[in-house]
Amino acid sequence: MPGPTALDNLRTQLEDERVSLQHQLDELGAGEKALSFDENFADSGQVAAEQGENRMLVASLSDQLTDVE
Repeated sequence: MPGPTALDNLRTQLEDERVSLQHQLDELGAGEKALSFDENFADSGQVAAEQGENRMLVASLSDQLTDVE
């Protein structure tokens, strides 16, 4: 049986990348498990900024995941 081809290696790399991106999205709480922030936090501007950054990161990771898939 012949050894792994360049295509097999690329497929493995892409699958590893897909798993990594999905894990990052899960950690950020993308989807059903969205990150929650304390609404009583004293600095609501900071909370809003962090939520915006998280949304941008989730969007970027989601785009990368779509490209990999």
